[in-house]
Formats: sequence, C-alpha cells, structure tokens
Amino acid sequence: MTIALLSTDSPAKMVEAVERYRDMKLRTVEGEGDLSEYLFGFDTTLEQVLVRMFGAELDDESHFGDFPYFEIQENQKTAVFQMKNTTVKFRTPEPTAELLDKDRAEHSGIMRTRGLAPVALLTVAAEMWADRFSGVDEQGYPLALTHPWNEELRGEKRQLRYAEIKAYVRARDTDWMKGA
Repeated sequence: MTIALLSTDSPAKMVEAVERYRDMKLRTVEGEGDLSEYLFGFDTTLEQVLVRMFGAELDDESHFGDFPYFEIQENQKTAVFQMKNTTVKFRTPEPTAELLDKDRAEHSGIMRTRGLAPVALLTVAAEMWADRFSGVDEQGYPLALTHPWNEELRGEKRQLRYAEIKAYVRARDTDWMKGA
C-alpha cells in the first residue's frame, strides 16, 4: 500500500507502478552514511526494506537509530530513505524501450515527489506490531501492552512484564517475518 500510494496519483496506474517500484534495487553508490544491515543488506529491494521496517520491533535500536523519512520521486523513478546521517536510494531496473519513451515524457513534466514523514511510518509500524500483541499468555494474562493490568505496573515490574510479553510473542509467531 505504501508503494502504491506514493508512486502515482492515478488509481488506474497503481498496479503498474507497484509492479515497477517494488523491485527497485538499492544503489549503494548513490547513498551515504551507515546502512543498517538489518534493513538494507542482502541485495535488497524496496519492498523488502518496507516489510523489514514495518515488521521490526520499534524499540530495538539495532535495526535503525531513527525512523526514516521516505519518498518516491515519480519522474526520476527513484525512492529515497533519509535517516540521521544516512541517505539511501533505490532505482528501478533498466526499463524496456516502451517504458523508456514513457519515462522521457514524464521526466520533462512537473516533478512529482510524494513522501511520508517519520511519524507516519512509525504509526503504520506501531499498528502492525500492535496486532501481534493479542490474546493471552499461558497463564491467562493479557498480551496487550495497553491492557489495564499491564498499564498499572510500574518501574521494574513493568519492564519485566513487557520483556515477558515480547518474548512470548516472538516464540508464538516464529515466522512473522517470513518473506522479508
């Protein structure tokens, strides 16, 4: 959905745009700064980075220091992630002759860039992560971090309960990152 919404303003062109942009390859020669191995390693495509980003535990700073600003530059057929001291670029694979003619026409028009601020990306990721905290653990205690039983805990007890919940969710959902 993120790629579809940012890659074109025409609903009729969204499927075509997603098919083209999802396979964008990381261009390390055009980036700068330290790349997170978790997000940007392993011959990464744009779709894989978004899956990893939205699936990451939000409080695990080993994945990324700050949530990035993300934009797709429609005319240039590029995508850019900007984080603290890091810029990462993705480009579409070489287009066919038909797409090349279309790209030339688009490149000379009004430059269209659509982006999502870090808070918007964080909101999406938080909602996706929150869905994993449903139900109860083996003792019947709620897994929802915002459940009143968990909210009323303070200090060390609260940190311990949150660690227990995260460990339980990880053990229960071992393949939630499958396909990332």
